[in-house]
Amino acid sequence: MITNISKKISMEAIRDGLYKYSISILLGIILILFIRWLTVWAENPNPILPVNKLKDLAQQIKVAEENLLNIKITSEAWGEKRELLSDPWQRTPVYQSSTAWFSGILDNKARVDVSKDIIEVSDGTTLSYRESSYSVGFDGQYGRLVRHTAGYYGETFSRNEGQLLSTVPEELESKRIGTLTGKNVSLQFARIGNDYRFSQIFQWADDPKTKVLSSFEFTRELFEGVRSIKIKTKAKSSQESWWLDPGRGFALIGHEYIKTFKDGSKRVMFQAKVSKLKEVSTGIWWPMEVTIESNLPSPLEPPEKNNYNRFVWHASNVVANDPAFKDSIFTVPFPEGYLIDDKVNNIQYRVDKDTALLQQK
Repeated sequence: MITNISKKISMEAIRDGLYKYSISILLGIILILFIRWLTVWAENPNPILPVNKLKDLAQQIKVAEENLLNIKITSEAWGEKRELLSDPWQRTPVYQSSTAWFSGILDNKARVDVSKDIIEVSDGTTLSYRESSYSVGFDGQYGRLVRHTAGYYGETFSRNEGQLLSTVPEELESKRIGTLTGKNVSLQFARIGNDYRFSQIFQWADDPKTKVLSSFEFTRELFEGVRSIKIKTKAKSSQESWWLDPGRGFALIGHEYIKTFKDGSKRVMFQAKVSKLKEVSTGIWWPMEVTIESNLPSPLEPPEKNNYNRFVWHASNVVANDPAFKDSIFTVPFPEGYLIDDKVNNIQYRVDKDTALLQQK
């Protein structure tokens, strides 16, 4: 009996030893693989994506782009400056608050009501600020621009004017409106070269006629701690980059433009970083907080030549794919008493409470 017990103990000891030995070997293999991965990563931390992977991503990005039907954004943005790179940012009077509506089906259908817009103006010697409020929209057929107030900062007067246009109003297509509504930093509306969607660039990667692979580089990269997909132009005179977050509907989380000068020095001319995203509808991640810096400083230039400016944009409310959304919202109403310059019919009139319109002037 003692012999049997001894044999049993011996077998258990052997099994225990083999188990521990197997664990040691497994841990050793894992360690070797991890060290090998670190070596590969150190040699190439941002691996270039193969063409077949780009084609797969193109379909996924296209679905995310086309998932938006309509959206309403209430937001505000303000300007900040600093004299030295080490200085804290200080608020300036520059400010904009607005409510915007965009169609995800037809890109040019849009409306933006700007309740306050304060911009910086300079004649080369003195600096001042202008303040205004206005509404601008395009319903797919006509554009409307309504100017409510204008004037110097804190000293506005009533404009009470409007325009009817046969084209999209310039104000609606301005970079300022696009940036200060979050539109230009969203996957659904941002464009590469002002014309192409991200899915198109990925889709055309294997087509030699488009020269996409000779013009762009596609890599994986950590951006502000987020595993992202980076698209970068290959031009020598300048480089433009975009970062998409595949974990959150391929949302655009970064955009940067770097200019190379004749002496070989480089300077970041524009940089946008999305610090907060929100899933406003299934699969649609919209920027909620964005920092936008322009003409960023260069260590190669003296401080007096640097221009430290930035916008801080914050969305307080975003509603996407609202089933009750009506396209009539894109038609900006002409308020009573406003003088309207109708450039479609080449007439002017004033809106009247009884007849709606006065006679041609």
